[in-house]
Amino acid sequence: MRTGPYKLLRDFAQKHPNTRSALEHWYRLIRGRNFRSITELREIFPHADRVEGWTVFNIGGNKARLIVIPFLKVYITLT
Repeated sequence: MRTGPYKLLRDFAQKHPNTRSALEHWYRLIRGRNFRSITELREIFPHADRVEGWTVFNIGGNKARLIVIPFLKVYITLT
């Protein structure tokens, strides 16, 4: 999975320090992997969801959501 610029995750973690370790953990697990299906992805991230073509990850025990839009952008929101 192409993760896009790591700087985006770093910048978000700098503004929201309570997400830093969870985002770093997510990045280490996902970097360089190629998932063929949501089922395969859920072997690593059991709470990942597909929503209208996007993949939504709960980060840090649901403190934040990381939304991946294929080939476009990554958004991270606090919950």
